[in-house]
Amino acid sequence: MILSEETEILEGFPLRKFLSKDDIKNAVSRLARQISADYAGKNPVAVCVLNGAYPFFEDLLARVTVIVERQFLRVSSYRDGVRPGQLELVRDIECQVKGKDVIIVEDIIDTSQTAKFILRHMESKNPGSVRICALIDKRERTAKGLSPHYTGFKVDAGFLVGYGMDYMQSGRLLEDVYLLQK
Repeated sequence: MILSEETEILEGFPLRKFLSKDDIKNAVSRLARQISADYAGKNPVAVCVLNGAYPFFEDLLARVTVIVERQFLRVSSYRDGVRPGQLELVRDIECQVKGKDVIIVEDIIDTSQTAKFILRHMESKNPGSVRICALIDKRERTAKGLSPHYTGFKVDAGFLVGYGMDYMQSGRLLEDVYLLQK
């Protein structure tokens, strides 16, 4: 779903607008309503997967109407800057979640390997429940993998940047989401 033919350049690659900031705002509001309804009367722990999910996490929780404890974790699979390796927990949450409801907030579920790693890690802490909320579920690769409980957009393919998502640490601050044209 390409919304505009606007092209910008990032790291020498042209970008095509894929989701506008208004599309993102509408999806975030819809997800916040779903989460608020599902957790009415509860106080879940929301876990932001740094760095990419941060803008989505903050926008989402600003609209959620239940009290939510904010926590952060970071996982890395990159070695020497560019080559993916084995997943490693770089930063863990700083609270106990035993018996609590946990919502993992991700920017994008791509291969679902990172989401599965984080899910197993959180489940090892014996929470009452664990659900995943992702702005984007990339169906091209997750069809046989993990599906988030809450999804802003389902897309088929493509490398996306903007609204926290990056290409080699560039493009995170773009307000819209763009398709990287390689």
